Parts: sequence; structure tokens; C-alpha cells
Amino acid sequence: MAKLGTGLTLAQMKALPKSEQKTLISQIKSVRKAYKAANYSCIYGVGATKLAREIGSNKADAEALIKAYWERNWSIKKVSEAAEVKVVGPNMWIKNPVSGFWHSLRSDKDRFSTLNQSTGVYCFDTWLYFCNKAGIDSVFQFHDEQGNYVTKGKEKENTLILKKAISNANDKLKLNVPLDIDIQYGSNYADVH
Repeated sequence: MAKLGTGLTLAQMKALPKSEQKTLISQIKSVRKAYKAANYSCIYGVGATKLAREIGSNKADAEALIKAYWERNWSIKKVSEAAEVKVVGPNMWIKNPVSGFWHSLRSDKDRFSTLNQSTGVYCFDTWLYFCNKAGIDSVFQFHDEQGNYVTKGKEKENTLILKKAISNANDKLKLNVPLDIDIQYGSNYADVH
């Protein structure tokens, strides 16, 4: 069984009285808020003083959080260090190893973020390409979602096309972990989000 941040399994937590559940959930939310801030900030080299201000804590707690973050996420530094970077005139460029595209790199500390975000966009756009090639036109897209019109009764056919498109994207991308998609149907955006 997976343990929550409380050391309890979900089943154990559900067995507690509602008042104790609420207290634990409140504690989890406050810890999550601090870790979420650290997750974003550490990539950019945040110091303990600034992180302490961000999470409403003290410098010692922020230092411990930064240390724990880098112990767990050491690979971020390895990926950043291994990235191919070139300087052309006054500008730095970083090569995305998945797409092969060169991206503007405004600061050395942006290496991982640039690679991470550009890889996500490239993977999503590759899937959209195969969707479009199979005859599915996106009506909208937000970040990592796309929507299209489907005639009622044609959901299974549409699902097969979308799944084939992600399979084609995986064949092209050759990532170490295959991508997958979640497909939902409804009459409006609220039904599928």
C-alpha cells in the first residue's frame, strides 16, 4: 500500500474520525505548498533565505528542504550539465536532445527548464501532428490537452484513432518511457476536464 505524507495508507486515513482526517489533510497541504515552492525554485538556484521567505519558514528549514530536493533530484543537474550548449555572438543556445532543436538560453540556470518545457511541447505537438494526419482536427488545445468534435456513437472509432496517434508519436520519439493519453467524452468542456 502506498503511504501518504502522514505515514498512513489511504485506507488507514479513511478509518480515522473526520476531525482527525481534516487535521492531517491540512498538515499535508501546508507541507505540499512548501515542497511545491521548493520544486520550482530549486531548479533556478534559490537560496535558503529567499526560499524561507517564500514558504513562510526559517532559514534552517529552507536549507533542509533544498538539501532534500537535490538529494532526490540529482539527475536534474546531470541532465543540465550534459546538455549541448553553444554560444553564437552574445547569445547562448541549448540543443534539445529529443527534438534536435536549438533553443535560446538566456541564463545558464535555465538549462533544465528550457529542456523540460521544450520537450513537453515537442511531444505534445508530435501527437497533435499524428492526430491531424489521421483526420482529427483540434477545436482547441490548452497546455497538454486538445479537444475535438466527435459525432455521438463514434467515440470508439475516435478513441482508436487517438490511441494510434500516440502510438505513432511514441514510435517517432523513442523516449525511454512511452507516452499515453487520457480520453474523455462529454457535451461541454466541464464534462471532460
